[in-house]
Amino acid sequence: MESSRAARFSSRPVWPWFAAAGLAALAGLGASRLTGTYIAVFVAGVILVAIYFWRSADPFVPFLVLVAAIQGGVLLKLQAEAGPIQTILPFLGGWVLLALLVKSSRWDRAQPDRAEGSSLLPLAALALLALIVATACLQYLRPSGTVLDRTGLLTLVQLGILVAISAYLLREPRRVILVGYVTVGSGVIGSLLALADRLNLVSLGTEISSGSYERISGAIDDPNKAAYQLLVPLAFAINLALAARSTRAKIGFWAAAAILSAGIASTYSAGALVGLAAVAVTTVVLQTRLSLKRGLAAVSFIAVLTIVVAATLPPGYTQAVGAKYSGLSSAPTANIATGRGAAWEAGIRTVVRNPLLGSGLSTATVQKAVARNYTEATISNKAAHNMYIAMAVGTGVLGLVAFLAFLGSSLSALWSAHARALRGDQRDITVAASCLLTALVVTATQGLQLDLQMEKYLWVLLGAALASRYWSTERRQNPPISSQHG
Repeated sequence: MESSRAARFSSRPVWPWFAAAGLAALAGLGASRLTGTYIAVFVAGVILVAIYFWRSADPFVPFLVLVAAIQGGVLLKLQAEAGPIQTILPFLGGWVLLALLVKSSRWDRAQPDRAEGSSLLPLAALALLALIVATACLQYLRPSGTVLDRTGLLTLVQLGILVAISAYLLREPRRVILVGYVTVGSGVIGSLLALADRLNLVSLGTEISSGSYERISGAIDDPNKAAYQLLVPLAFAINLALAARSTRAKIGFWAAAAILSAGIASTYSAGALVGLAAVAVTTVVLQTRLSLKRGLAAVSFIAVLTIVVAATLPPGYTQAVGAKYSGLSSAPTANIATGRGAAWEAGIRTVVRNPLLGSGLSTATVQKAVARNYTEATISNKAAHNMYIAMAVGTGVLGLVAFLAFLGSSLSALWSAHARALRGDQRDITVAASCLLTALVVTATQGLQLDLQMEKYLWVLLGAALASRYWSTERRQNPPISSQHG
């Protein structure tokens, strides 16, 4: 039996991986006009990875590469004039889909086949999908409406596929923990880049001068978005550190959390303080449900971290934070949160003028629609600066309702999974639910002041929440990843 199985493995062709590389190259030539050097490097990288993992044909391998590319801050951007495909993420997504088509059926049979909990979550997801498609396709019914361009349509397709493959591949909680490892690792790399820039060891060219201090943006051009991209891995790192069994794993994850926190501090993002508070409160609540000792450990680390970060902040930053939040109740609406009030007013006016169809969900169309309703000419970045308002601008009021239902039911599903795991003493489910719930709460709170509706990691989290309904507690799960690899 073993010899015949080995023979089957040794004879399994590597053509799916070569086909993935070839399709990526052809797509690059046809849609993005990549340079020959870039194609050669990309194809060579895909083939090398494929040859190493071809025996298992496991689609989770390219999925981890995709998550790393999404969360790493560097989205491997192509040439600006390349066309509708702006990054290699669609190519990585195609690799995952192709691997799904040729994957081993043994892995599929090992997955749980019965969902637990309310059916509101999948219904909300389907309703949101239908509304996004409908509002994108029916823009011609509006006098000033335009159908989304190729880039916008491709982005929506990517987000839909991302939710679907996340929901399918993360039906095993141990895989969520592996995603956490990749997320933390990518975040640490991005944070180290930001810190190197802060220490003038490198210059990324994304620094922004803000009065008496300089804000670091890492590998992207927005320090607030850079802070968000580090907050998500911080949510994973703290929960994984508290769940780790071995001393080595604890030290590694706490060190990662410290590096990520330092990277967040280097952005000098006032809005990141809200995200840090969300990480702190959610982590303490979830860990206290497990044990008082874990809750106290979380409180202790967060307290020490807060003191250290506060001691290193420049005076100009603390003054800016005070100016941003002290006048929330008394300042004119347009001046709230360093001008975001004007953005929110413009976004709400845009929704009121077109409450049913919206403008079509894409970054460009939402920003153009909001910019037309700005009254503050001095603001340069005329975006909604709010995920929920931007969702309403893009998909109408019904789309916002569906999105809130999807987000709320995702949080509820993860909370329920956490509760079921506590009752059944399922450590791997507890760790996975804690990581995802904290990261999703962070995203939901950061969305109050950032346009995150098109952030791909948000949709990975929502897909994972869909998968959590299949985390079975009726049978004893394998030991947690942290105990095996810590």
